[in-house]
Amino acid sequence: FEHDDGPRPWLMCIHGYRMGWLPLDFQLFSPGWLHHKLGFNLIMPILPLHGARRIGSRSGDGLFDGNVVDMMHAVLQGVYDLRCLLAWIRAQRQAEDIAVLGYSLGGLHASLVASLESELSHVIAGIPLVDIATVMGRHAPQSFTTAMQAQGLDVEGLRCLVSPLSPLTMRPALAPERLAITAALADRLVPAEPVQQLAEHWKPAALQWYSGSHLSVRREATVREWLLAQWTSAGLLQSDLIAQPQEG
Repeated sequence: FEHDDGPRPWLMCIHGYRMGWLPLDFQLFSPGWLHHKLGFNLIMPILPLHGARRIGSRSGDGLFDGNVVDMMHAVLQGVYDLRCLLAWIRAQRQAEDIAVLGYSLGGLHASLVASLESELSHVIAGIPLVDIATVMGRHAPQSFTTAMQAQGLDVEGLRCLVSPLSPLTMRPALAPERLAITAALADRLVPAEPVQQLAEHWKPAALQWYSGSHLSVRREATVREWLLAQWTSAGLLQSDLIAQPQEG
């Protein structure tokens, strides 16, 4: 979604696990609000193994229910794709201001990009999947757990193996004022402790805890208000937009 009336800030929107389809993605990243009302140019990439890039019957099949090394390659491919898109925006659209917003699996990718791209204007990691090992230890299908055990891996072994995918093992490439995190107080998928660790690791980044769940983020008015404040503080939006209605 691109405006044709001159330079506008760009927002890269990175979807979550099992997403990558327009009806779902447009619920999470409303073009009516982000593009038409706030004035962003939007780019909404599809992560590996999702949407039209799926390899199974469902979007996301093969990511968390397959080989661990394949999962690592998928996430690394996703980060590579995102960085290529950022380079394309800069080269082809002469973009000066580019922000990133990702949720869940997208929040992980956003936080990894924030560790590698120093020229971004702002990055928000929403309900970020910081600690893959803990989440998979709690929620992975039995087939995956059995396969891990057959290879002699427990949760700590898995954490060591996937540590290259953790933003906690990387130095952020952006100043703290250009980093922010939003997370849910009632999140039963993403643990609170790694999110808090990420905020402190980012020395410290702005951190919002909203009174909701992992999946309620798309409906939280307080999150939208906080997003507006973050983007306005970063100089990406006009301050009078905070007072505008937030539906749409």
